[in-house]
Amino acid sequence: MIDNFEKIISKLHDARLFGFLLDSNPNSMEVKFILYVQLFSDYERELYSLEKALLIFETPSITKLNINDDLFNGQFFITDILIQQPEDTKFTFNFVFDDSSVELVITAENMNLISSGMIEENNIQFLPTNWQGLFH
Repeated sequence: MIDNFEKIISKLHDARLFGFLLDSNPNSMEVKFILYVQLFSDYERELYSLEKALLIFETPSITKLNINDDLFNGQFFITDILIQQPEDTKFTFNFVFDDSSVELVITAENMNLISSGMIEENNIQFLPTNWQGLFH
């Protein structure tokens, strides 16, 4: 499973974090913690290759979530994610951002990345999002 996490982490390098969501199933009482990110795959002809994605954590516990300043309008860069496995069934994901005032540590059973599959080229590092459209 760690190998799968490493593949996800390599895709997330320099991704922008744009939002947090909690999704719950009232029947099973399961909760998922979701990060909305924008992936960067290339920069050519002064255009960024951007793709929307959701990073989903199953049965999460949010150990630390701290954002002191938002000087860049929510554009926090994920530079790394450190993984530990203190328990048999759960992993601890410690996010490293370009801004040390942003802290995020999540303990969860699993982490999955669901990308939109639609890469857009843009001269700015931002794609407007229809949040409801991400779940259909």
